[in-house]
Amino acid sequence: MRRIFPFRSRLLALAASVFLALNGLAAETAPPAPPPPAFDIPRLDGITVDGNPADWQDRGFSIAVLSELTGRRKPETDADASLRLAWDARGLLVLLHVTDNVFAEAGKDSSLWEGDSAELFLAAAPGAKDVIQVLVSPGFDPKHPALRTSMVDRRTPELKTKTRPAPAVTAAVTRNPSGDGYWLELLAPWDNLGITPKAGAGLGFQVYVSDSDGGSRSKLAWFPADGASSDSKKLYALRLAATPSPAVTAAATARYENFRRIRVDVAATADQAGKIVELRPFSDGISTLVPLKPDGRLATASLILPMPLPGKTAPLLDLRLDGKTLAMPSLEDPEKARQDAFADAELRFTSFVFTGEDFPRAEFANPSLVEDLIGLYELKTTFFDAGFNPVTQAAAPGRYGAVVEIRPETGPVTRRYVTLFRQPAEVKWWTAKVRATLELPAGFGPAPAVLAEQKHAVDYFVRNLFRDACRRNADSAVFLAGLYETKPGAGDLPERLGPWGLDGRWWYDIKKKLGLLEPYKYLARVPEGQPPAGGKWPVILFLHGSGERGTDLPKVSSHGPLKVAKAGKIDLPFILVAPQCPARIWWNPWQLLDLLDEVAAKYPVDPDRIYLTGLSMGGFGSWSLACLAPERFAAVAPICGGGDPADAARLKELPVWVVHGGQDPTVPPELSADMVEALRALPGRVRFTVYPEAGHDSWSAFYASPEFYRWLLRQRRGTPDQAPAAIQGRAPEPD
Repeated sequence: MRRIFPFRSRLLALAASVFLALNGLAAETAPPAPPPPAFDIPRLDGITVDGNPADWQDRGFSIAVLSELTGRRKPETDADASLRLAWDARGLLVLLHVTDNVFAEAGKDSSLWEGDSAELFLAAAPGAKDVIQVLVSPGFDPKHPALRTSMVDRRTPELKTKTRPAPAVTAAVTRNPSGDGYWLELLAPWDNLGITPKAGAGLGFQVYVSDSDGGSRSKLAWFPADGASSDSKKLYALRLAATPSPAVTAAATARYENFRRIRVDVAATADQAGKIVELRPFSDGISTLVPLKPDGRLATASLILPMPLPGKTAPLLDLRLDGKTLAMPSLEDPEKARQDAFADAELRFTSFVFTGEDFPRAEFANPSLVEDLIGLYELKTTFFDAGFNPVTQAAAPGRYGAVVEIRPETGPVTRRYVTLFRQPAEVKWWTAKVRATLELPAGFGPAPAVLAEQKHAVDYFVRNLFRDACRRNADSAVFLAGLYETKPGAGDLPERLGPWGLDGRWWYDIKKKLGLLEPYKYLARVPEGQPPAGGKWPVILFLHGSGERGTDLPKVSSHGPLKVAKAGKIDLPFILVAPQCPARIWWNPWQLLDLLDEVAAKYPVDPDRIYLTGLSMGGFGSWSLACLAPERFAAVAPICGGGDPADAARLKELPVWVVHGGQDPTVPPELSADMVEALRALPGRVRFTVYPEAGHDSWSAFYASPEFYRWLLRQRRGTPDQAPAAIQGRAPEPD
């Protein structure tokens, strides 16, 4: 099927090429972005951290305008913020003023960033390996009526020494007299960062202010680049001084809007209304000039530019206000943005659940957007029945698979894999009888007794929800196909054997049969010297997290045992195997079993000493793989992941060491705790270590511990060295 809108697409491309040529942006490479500037913050003595701004007397380094990161700026009465920075002998001083008309704060202390909050990143310098993340929730939500702080210590194990105390801050808050916001005052001690406070000393800093109004979210920031939690180079440089740098009175952001144009938004203090925002070209050409218009406390302007052409880098936007360069984070690579948007583009069928022998038709939910991303394209769909046979009609009820090829005029062919389900008979939804029972979390509102009584309303709602899902939600076909294939009397099955587990296995088998599996590439390290008695080496299979997915294979050694082996401080007498998961997908346990077979055929592997570990996404993968094939492993150590407690009995005899950070903001510690509780109830051979002050990175300290590797070597398949008892593991210290 060929898209039929070539004129608009080519016209946009022509307009983009003309603009880029005029403005000198059509080169294959752009000039390197200048480094973020350094800012002087002054010393202020006599500041009491009580949430009252009076003792600041408008002093300090002022950041009057923050950038809006989540889209168009909300009205200032809904979400606005400014701050001041200073220092004294105790630490860094922060005074934050927030305007917010609705308070909605997170329920869990480990996830304060999900609600109204302030989030600060601190380091000894941009690029230093000692980032500390501070989260503060103000305490004005009636459900959470107290100030809460959460610290995430992202320092490397080497920096977490006895001479550097655990991170701590002093914070206080007061509400605006008008009730529409608050003042937050914070002191971050120098001891946390190992900084001696004196003029000329520096540090790295970045701040976010989040506003959450029941689904409407705003994120304001003073930052040179997003991602400070994983890369401390993305921090501003602050310098301790006697006098402050000039106030920051304007902020700008640039983003790809609908992947059809670049939108640049500028906000400045109200006194700058009428001043000109200028986008200057890098070579002879025409500048874009836009005046700032009054907008409450601020003055704002927007500039619209065409998307860079395919194959071109992101333009460096030389933005100036009143003749002065305006700092602005650089745009991400447009090709990556296009690829991500295309991967997220929703592919629909006219109905995922259907009747009759004719298959439904495939098309993207927004075909014109896909055309803008990859150009003109055709879709070719091949259908398969439940037995993996290619078919042109759905001859019988049940599961079908659709392999949809997206074929652009230029560029690689990509595929989507979609499950369909043919009903045995047509359902007349207007007269269909649906009986449903609902148990909802308390946060939804309706009392359980009301849900039990109002059967008519519940049945009506579930019927309509299910009817619409069959047409529009791909999960409906997975759900029905799985249940259709399940025999009565099977009991309440774990996820591995339920509809989604069956679907994953079905697609794995058919992709393998058709040669469509993307093989796992992997790094392997074999110890030097002679193997132990028997000529076989023990093996550690390490599964990385989501950040290491893709095609850059060396990234898999950025964490875990391969990183430890490279450092050379701990002897690791193991074959280390670290596969790489392709971009945008999760670990496939069946494919990992095939990989183990490949490794065993290639290297001298001791089959009784194969150990499994992984972090984050790899922690989830470790639980999944261990539950699928516990007989293959001698021990497993999932870090900051989660599994299916209903499947815990599969691991009863397998030594398991579970690890999580007590302040993990990404994967809730409860997910590990649920698995541990299920194993202890058996009882299983489980050990649980929680690093109380650690955030998501609980793996660096754990993998740096020789005790972990000594524990592994004590475990053999069939003869575990860990008793079936509830062992609360103390966090091991690195040597």
